[in-house]
Amino acid sequence: MPFIRNRNALATTPARALALELAEAAVAAVTLGALMARHLRLLGDTLLVGRRRVRLNGGGVWVFGAGKAAAPMATAAEAALGPGLVRGGAVITNDPGDGPLPDRIRVLRSSHPVPDAAGVAATAELLALMDDVPAGAVVLWLLSGGASAIMTAPAGDVSLADKQETTRALLRSGATIDEMNTVRKHLSAVKGGQIARRLTGRRLFTLAISDIISGRLEMIGSGPTLPDPTTYDDALAVIARHGLQQAIPVDALHHLQEGAAGDLPETPKPGDPCFASTSFTLLAGPGTALATAAKAAREAGYRRVTVLTDELAGEAATAARHFGQALRYHARAYRGPQVVLAAGETTVTVRGNGQGGRNQEMAAALIDEVAGMPGCAVACIATDGQDFVPGAGGALVDGETAALAAELGVDVAGLRADNDTHRLHRALGTLVEADATGTNVCDLVIAVLGER
Repeated sequence: MPFIRNRNALATTPARALALELAEAAVAAVTLGALMARHLRLLGDTLLVGRRRVRLNGGGVWVFGAGKAAAPMATAAEAALGPGLVRGGAVITNDPGDGPLPDRIRVLRSSHPVPDAAGVAATAELLALMDDVPAGAVVLWLLSGGASAIMTAPAGDVSLADKQETTRALLRSGATIDEMNTVRKHLSAVKGGQIARRLTGRRLFTLAISDIISGRLEMIGSGPTLPDPTTYDDALAVIARHGLQQAIPVDALHHLQEGAAGDLPETPKPGDPCFASTSFTLLAGPGTALATAAKAAREAGYRRVTVLTDELAGEAATAARHFGQALRYHARAYRGPQVVLAAGETTVTVRGNGQGGRNQEMAAALIDEVAGMPGCAVACIATDGQDFVPGAGGALVDGETAALAAELGVDVAGLRADNDTHRLHRALGTLVEADATGTNVCDLVIAVLGER
């Protein structure tokens, strides 16, 4: 089922239609049913989890987890295992979606990107259920992007309000996801390997969907089941680097300073005994969606398909400028129809009062970059279908969008300056309206050039 609701309205040229077709193909490739069936199988009394085998010896499996994709991951895991094998568990998500829910695994609600009281209550319930799992049991931990905000257990004297304000400050600062998670790990009682510490004595298998472009697996959802190489000092360095000393609540900053002084225990590091009976399997990441889009373009008959990077990062406007330069180079170097692709996760330093998301910001910045380019269309897509504003999956612009803005009297520069890119794309009819996809691996930038 297509995840772009207004695809027909947007697909007004061959270039635009192809960009949207490739986006749909990329998202379909990271749907969870197929991924889980490949990586989680039961053969007799042996469970295959990725490349690991574990004898169940008549015992069952407990399933826990958190993230944007937690509900469909739980449903897919239960389908792969069979409901009779699942003894219980719980996952936390911000949006269960419209699909079927698991029978034996509770689905608890939280929020994203700023944690809330529901998330604190859901995390407490998950931890209580997890503490009842018997020693030696097999536990699956289902992890996806967004878990850093969705699973919320403030550490020490840090309050929920402190974490909320810290999260908002980090989101507005332009900090990278790795930097944000370094701070969040050290304000949490569950992130940075602390779930593995809590499950010591059980056999713990993590199955993850990655939205981390750095390749640092311990940053997916702030790595609740993986060793954490970062420190309190690293967290303080992030705050200093972005000038957030006055924006971070006093109790949160004091907690980090106490930890850096050695007065609080660190998160578990590589080599900690709590990781002795754990394994990690990556189901899909940014490269998965990108490779699928490239393959789909070739299968559509495009002989020239260029993958620029799967580590697109930095300010969305800066990334758009560099991407636009690359598009002009490729348009000059090859006159025929072609596709240029990139994936990653940019950032936005919020200076205005409007609404938008990374993909809407990047698409807005690309309007001038591709102005007048013939046969051109660029789709900036959030693979989770939610580009910060609910129902907005990104935006699609082309070589005619700048002229359309001038004709309609839409102040592109003014709206961008106010970070009001959602209103900008609404006014231009360039907003990609999407449903939550139940997965979350990256942001995609799909450009079609020279298509007549």
